[in-house]
Amino acid sequence: MPVDLTEELPTPTIDNINTLEDRLLRLLRSEQRSSTLCFRYNDLCALDTIQVDVEPEKKGIIIRHVEYAITSMRQNNKVLRRYNDFVALHELLTLKYPYRIIPILPPKKTVNVDKEFIEERRRALKRYIQILCRHPTISDTEIIKFFLTFRGESCGDNMKATYKNTLDEFSSEPRSLLNTNDNTDKFGEDSDGIKIFRISQTHMSFIHQQLSHIRECLISIHDKHSKNADDFTNIEKTFQALSSESTNIDRWATGSNDYWPTIQVGLADLPIEMSAISERIHEQCKRDDEVISDHLDMLIDLLQGYKDLCKRFEEALLSEQKAIQKANNQQQRRPTITTDTSTKVKAN
Repeated sequence: MPVDLTEELPTPTIDNINTLEDRLLRLLRSEQRSSTLCFRYNDLCALDTIQVDVEPEKKGIIIRHVEYAITSMRQNNKVLRRYNDFVALHELLTLKYPYRIIPILPPKKTVNVDKEFIEERRRALKRYIQILCRHPTISDTEIIKFFLTFRGESCGDNMKATYKNTLDEFSSEPRSLLNTNDNTDKFGEDSDGIKIFRISQTHMSFIHQQLSHIRECLISIHDKHSKNADDFTNIEKTFQALSSESTNIDRWATGSNDYWPTIQVGLADLPIEMSAISERIHEQCKRDDEVISDHLDMLIDLLQGYKDLCKRFEEALLSEQKAIQKANNQQQRRPTITTDTSTKVKAN
């Protein structure tokens, strides 16, 4: 059948580049490549959102402790947890995922626990559980689900009892045999990967150091702004004292003029202005503080978790190299058995 060349052919269309990229990420993700992170930041945020609040009343008869209300949007649930429950969670996840980033826990403190310390710990615990619940692999473990849904007493103890025999995620994979035939080749193949690891480790350590320095500067600026807000509050109180001062003025102090009552009327409006300035500075400090805590501190926690992961990897690498060296030495010391037929004596 002849083709009509005068007929206009359809114009091919292509989807938006972002749509194509989304499809590619979904394809890669479906292949479950454990070594490739096929998530955007928004994808990770969509995995879960965690809210951590301090319960208003402390529990305990002799030693009172603080409880934290943990709300998970993914689990659609709210539970109460103590700091020790977080410690149990951390221990189990470290055993289950020895070669994945596990964020750091805030330090334990039993004395001089004031409101400022409790608020700082609340933020740190929120960052901690938020990172775990947005990890593509760790977020799906039953340990996390147990922590976010268990409603009985002593969550930490029950969690340890339930998952005490849980093996790490690599324990089911066959371990490579240590023999002299392939150890040299294997070490040569891994050397490039180790070099890349060293470079990445140095790079991430540098970023962690610089961001920590930025945080120190921001905290210093925040403290200065907070002090400025307090200074405006003190000015407000001073103007209030001046405008409300009711001492009878004698001519000996003012001479022939009576301007002071008029000045006091003008001073009465200034405390309102000072209070507004102080409030605006405090609100800005609060927003800046939330940005530092919710974003910068979370990034620093992730980088610290990466540094801890590198340390665990180095320890495992050193242990493996020692095992390989030991196997090689044993192989070299093994005696070689030879049979010399000429020395055999035939019995008569």
